Amino acid sequence: MEKTGQTFDMNAETFTLQNIFAMELHRFQDKIAEIVNCAIKELAIEKVSSLLFFSLLFSSGQTAIKLSGAEAADLAQCAASDKPIGI
Repeated sequence: MEKTGQTFDMNAETFTLQNIFAMELHRFQDKIAEIVNCAIKELAIEKVSSLLFFSLLFSSGQTAIKLSGAEAADLAQCAASDKPIGI
């Protein structure tokens, strides 16, 4: 809501597809794409973290995660945001 200036109530009775279209969110395609990309990266981090955690629990070997420069920069940008992710 903060990034687009649009407000909505997530009440199941009023949160309809018609109301979503009425918000004209297509006007904020770039901002929404940024939010989605950060959310996807955060999900990937959570999955890797879980896998790493369980790997360390059940293994005595050393585990390392390597990120490319672009991946590390993208993750740093998402992590550096002081605002919660959201439309």
